[in-house]
Amino acid sequence: MFLQSPSETHNIPAGRSRIESIDVLRGIVMILMALDHCRDFFHLYAFVYNPEDLNHTTPFVFFTRWITHFCAPVFTLLAGTSAFLHFHKKNLNKHQSAMFLLSRGLMLILLEVTITRFAWRFAVDYKSIGGLVIWALGWSMIFLGAIQYLPGRIILYLSLLIIFGHNFLDPIHFNANRITELLWAIFHERKFVPITDSFGVNVLYPILPMIGLMSFGYWLGTWFTPDKHKRVLRQDMLKYLGLATVFSFFVLRSIQLMAHQYSYVFFEQSGDSALYRLFKKIILFIATTYGDPSPWTLQENLTYTVISFFNTTKYPMSLMYILMTVGPALVLLSFLENKKNRLTDILQVYGRVPLFYYVLHLFLIHGLAVLLAVLTHLNEMSDIIFSGNWTALSKNYGYNLPTVYIIWIIVVCILYFPCHWYMHLKATKQYKWLSYF
Repeated sequence: MFLQSPSETHNIPAGRSRIESIDVLRGIVMILMALDHCRDFFHLYAFVYNPEDLNHTTPFVFFTRWITHFCAPVFTLLAGTSAFLHFHKKNLNKHQSAMFLLSRGLMLILLEVTITRFAWRFAVDYKSIGGLVIWALGWSMIFLGAIQYLPGRIILYLSLLIIFGHNFLDPIHFNANRITELLWAIFHERKFVPITDSFGVNVLYPILPMIGLMSFGYWLGTWFTPDKHKRVLRQDMLKYLGLATVFSFFVLRSIQLMAHQYSYVFFEQSGDSALYRLFKKIILFIATTYGDPSPWTLQENLTYTVISFFNTTKYPMSLMYILMTVGPALVLLSFLENKKNRLTDILQVYGRVPLFYYVLHLFLIHGLAVLLAVLTHLNEMSDIIFSGNWTALSKNYGYNLPTVYIIWIIVVCILYFPCHWYMHLKATKQYKWLSYF
């Protein structure tokens, strides 16, 4: 029943209503995303150490960063699901769907290197452009435009192959020339690639795992039909799929530690042939590195051991990172199926206008940070305003983490009003360009 291809689900009524649980979950991740960016701009030690560096971080700082890990993969998954639902709501054929994804993907890439780049930096020097999350979503949509032509089962198998298999590509690097280096960075390797002596591309979000996630989300859209029986079944399926994903994360992550602890035994086994040595390397790679290039280790106490366990690789999204975030999200999505109250109504506001919210929240957070920095570090503000170099501030800039949380709550509350206005505009106006934002 649930393995039918998207082309087999054209019986979905064109005028069907939105899936509220998807909007609510997307609203949750958009709100969490603002927390991470508030920490980036306001935290006392944001420019001193990485919150995932076990040598410097604290449990509270790590948790603040870790909880926001859910944003990018969950949003990517839901983008694929929403694309499927949008096409069937509008009764678009494959060609029309592909053209929409192509045009929206190109629009997102352009948006990333212009407006959102300025929102991050407040500078237009263009010594480099960054391959951030909007860029990666744009490329993923372009590839989804081609993938959606495939039968539903093939889309499922391809997405799972990418998600579970892309970490096998970690040992591969291309440095022969800048073109292959850039292409490989775009697909799989976080890297700054110099194009000329004065310009380069800084790829933060390689797109291959995001293509897999978005394609899986697109296939998952076939579950969201208006049939009441299917809705009940969907709720159970989402829950069990989520729990199985969480279980897989804990099992695979635990295997990594055991492999690290006992890998020396394997190395001591006899065998001199080249084939045997190659076999050992492959087995050890699968056991100790597959799924995440930064395996966890036992630390000096339980708290930091737990931190190490959950400290998975985001750039590019590793298998462990995806399992850790998508599993709980699917369980939560199942839970939200039957929830309708004032809180979910508020969360939906953010979830229905995610791109509008994203751009607006960057300008608001960055603008507030500049304002506070002017009031406290006036002499150092020229470096920030004209070059985007926040690290130029002295180390006593910023606020403790509870204050960052307060600023985050204020930012989210302020954003509710323009988001509510824009949501109403999209619901009442039929301008074609609104479907892109």
